[in-house]
Amino acid sequence: MQAIQVSGNAAEVNRFYLDRLGDHADLMPGAAEVLRELSEVATLAVVSNGVARVQYSRLEQSGLDKYMDGVFVSEKLGVEKPSRKFFETALRTLGVEQREKTLVVGDSLAADIQGGINAGLATCWFNPAGQENPGSIRPTHTITTLEELYSLVMEEDELQNVGSRNRRHQI
Repeated sequence: MQAIQVSGNAAEVNRFYLDRLGDHADLMPGAAEVLRELSEVATLAVVSNGVARVQYSRLEQSGLDKYMDGVFVSEKLGVEKPSRKFFETALRTLGVEQREKTLVVGDSLAADIQGGINAGLATCWFNPAGQENPGSIRPTHTITTLEELYSLVMEEDELQNVGSRNRRHQI
């Protein structure tokens, strides 16, 4: 690891720090494949608390931006998860009409899952470590691998085509 020395006023240091945060993206194994499959049958969006330029940069660096129909960052929206308004803005912008077919997937019980609950949506806690749920926030679903999303999102005929080279999930 290379040590980097930064000097200057607080604003310059903060700018440098944010630039460094956004200059790389770490992906979980299989994430790109799962999102590619899901993007064929579902509307996908990123909903994130954070600094917009960091989140946009990370998404672009990861190559996952091509699977997203929308990116919603608290800094741009002026409201943070778990606010119902955050999710309402995303749903309206995406043109989602069937709320009963909307699933909020996230790793934060307090922000993602509580936000989905606040907005009256089904929720899925991504819990790869298989931790015990420590509180009173109860997700609709809990998964430990991203591939488990297939059975939550896809219809039976779509599930049969997962991984096929000549697949036709949806016409």
